[in-house]
Amino acid sequence: MNRKFKFIRSGFVPGILIFLLLFAAMAGNSFSQNYENTIEFEARNELLRSVLNRLSSEHAINITYNASDDVFDVLINYSTSGKTPLEILREILIQNGHEFRESGNHLVILKATAKTRRPAPPAETTISPLTREPADTSRQLQLTDTLSESLAETVIKRDTIFIRDTIFHVEQQIIRDTVFVERPPQREVTRPETLVRDLLGVEVNGRERWAVGLSFTHMITDYQLTGNSTLTPELEKVKQAEAFSIRNFGLGASLQYNTGSLSVIAGLAINSFAHRFDYSELFSSGGFNRIDTLDSFFVIQQNDTIWTHITDTTYIPLESQEIFYERMNRMGFMETSLAVSWDFYAGRNFVWYARGNFHASTPLWLNAQTIQNSEGFPAVNVNRDNFSPWVLAWSGGLGAKIRLNPISDVFAETWYRRYLNTWNKNHPLERRMHGGGVRLGILYYF
Repeated sequence: MNRKFKFIRSGFVPGILIFLLLFAAMAGNSFSQNYENTIEFEARNELLRSVLNRLSSEHAINITYNASDDVFDVLINYSTSGKTPLEILREILIQNGHEFRESGNHLVILKATAKTRRPAPPAETTISPLTREPADTSRQLQLTDTLSESLAETVIKRDTIFIRDTIFHVEQQIIRDTVFVERPPQREVTRPETLVRDLLGVEVNGRERWAVGLSFTHMITDYQLTGNSTLTPELEKVKQAEAFSIRNFGLGASLQYNTGSLSVIAGLAINSFAHRFDYSELFSSGGFNRIDTLDSFFVIQQNDTIWTHITDTTYIPLESQEIFYERMNRMGFMETSLAVSWDFYAGRNFVWYARGNFHASTPLWLNAQTIQNSEGFPAVNVNRDNFSPWVLAWSGGLGAKIRLNPISDVFAETWYRRYLNTWNKNHPLERRMHGGGVRLGILYYF
């Protein structure tokens, strides 16, 4: 029994080990030969995971990768010939930021790092399936020769796989501290008795900076005669043809600079004037006797010649024709202005101010009729030939500004305006337009 056991230990077991090692070497040579064969490979709009599975199944390559990673769902376009499967695999992975490492008979696919990323090896280099180095045949022969010396030993091979990834760690640090804010002393305010005085009795902060404004204006206008002469009935009729009007509006924009209580303002506006034109012209003919001479003869008495005329008298009846003009005159002007504003009373959220303006206007559109200073005072159409190219005016007003927030105010203003020259060049009356109105708007500070 002991001899048989000894025989088994000394003869049978070494034979089995030699067989297994030779079989592994032959399998490794076959596996290496599959890697070293050059092939043709092509992928057109094919998923990366599908390409890896096709390489693994068609060329007996054990490929291991994280199948749940979305990066293997990208589409691949690749075509080559005369390269080994490992070279094809390496070039495909480099295009997508990955690489492979060998662990035994497996190729493990990992993300490439800056240190390990390198271009694919040249086509003529033969890649070993276990070391990714050119195959050394002398080393394989030496390993085969020394197998008999180590048959009684157990061979254990361990491969270490390093997986590296970038981890971002963001920390948020909250520091709490006690901050003391000293408020400036406020002036004690005595509350007035009425609501208006209550608005005026609160202090307002000054704004020494630029501001832009937008405004809407409503105007009431009339014509005022500059002379004191007595008007004839015909001229009184001319005066009443164009009278009081409330259909006047304007839109404006302004730029102003504020320094203390004083502001200098430049503005641009479009004003529209509309008033009723009500006038009539009377044309009359006839209403008299017309005498026609039919024949004439004379008589000589002594030395005098006495003529006698035979006439015919015809009455021409009176004929009258009256033309009535009843329409709405509309005129538009582009106006530039320069103004000075003074804040004479300021509270915290409320300001009273006075303002003076100088205006210069030029016509934009004229759709109107007027009366010409000629016989019968006829009505004529208004055009640029009988209209002044520039109309000058001055105005003054009082207003109030109310603070909305640190960058804007709203304002309301009442004003009176008087024009310095007449609009119509050839009108029977010397007159000037004047009137008043309100202006509402908003100011933005910057």
